[in-house]
Formats: sequence, C-alpha cells, structure tokens
Amino acid sequence: PPRAVKVPPGKDAEGLGFLTASFREGTLILRDRKGEHHQLVWVEEKPAAEAKAQQDRRRALPPGDYTVAGYRIVRRDDQGMEWFVSATTAKLGQVVVKAAQEELVKIDETITLNCTPQEAQGMLNIMALPMGHKHAGLTVYRDGKRIPLGYRVTDAADKVLASGNMAYS
Repeated sequence: PPRAVKVPPGKDAEGLGFLTASFREGTLILRDRKGEHHQLVWVEEKPAAEAKAQQDRRRALPPGDYTVAGYRIVRRDDQGMEWFVSATTAKLGQVVVKAAQEELVKIDETITLNCTPQEAQGMLNIMALPMGHKHAGLTVYRDGKRIPLGYRVTDAADKVLASGNMAYS
C-alpha cells in the first residue's frame, strides 16, 4: 500500500523536501524511482475561511524524482455532501523533491468531456470521456459512490432525440 503522509512535517523532517498541492482538499499519489507509491493527503476539517488561515500545508518526502500517478480533488456542496473527482494515469507529470525546499504541485481542476461519435448500421454511438489534468480520464463521485453523467442529444431545433445516463466501461 502507498505510504500515507497526512500531516505537516515535524521536528524530524531533517533532510526531507516538501510538497504542497494547488487544491485545498484531496490526495496526490506519487511514485518514486523504486516504484513505491506515496499518498499525500490534505483534509479540510474546518470551514473554508478557517482552513485558509492554516499555515503549514507541506507534506514531507525524501529527496528524489517522483511521477504524479493520480489525484483526487474533493469539494462539498451547500448541504455538506462530499463530491470528488479521481484520476489515475502514468502521464500526470513529474516533480523533483529537493532537501529543505518546498515545491508546489499544480493540478488543473478543469473538467472537460471528450465526445467521439461513431455511426454504424444506422445507429449513432457516442463515446464520452470525462477528462481532467493533462487529459487524464477521470471519474466523478458523490458521497463515495461513482455517479453516472447524464446526457441529452438534440437536433438543430433543440428537439431531444436521445437522453440517459452515461455508462462507465
């Protein structure tokens, strides 16, 4: 299992480097050159206004080269329901951790939907792929459960031709 780093470094951080994330709440999964995984976690237990005053968002790691292998970004709606997106892929980027230095890992939080239509035997199939940072495929969750994304196909007059929920494959 990945080595979890959930709190800022203590007095024993001698010789370590530090990472912070561009998002407020979530997780970064990093893989080192040995193939070992490290899970850096940020949890907001206070209201956002108080959490911003929190000073130390650093997470300590041994110096070295790491690959960003995945991420999870959390948001909460007005009712406190937790929503998050999760992405895992080999091409999310690289980060170099240097002793006694702090590095910010920036994750683009934009979500796009890549749609590819295919016609076969008079049927129109549309493959839709939700994508996140660096075009990584991602999944949307609400209250810990993967949710289907709704779709609607209309004609030029805005007449609904088809609608439903996307099936993850």
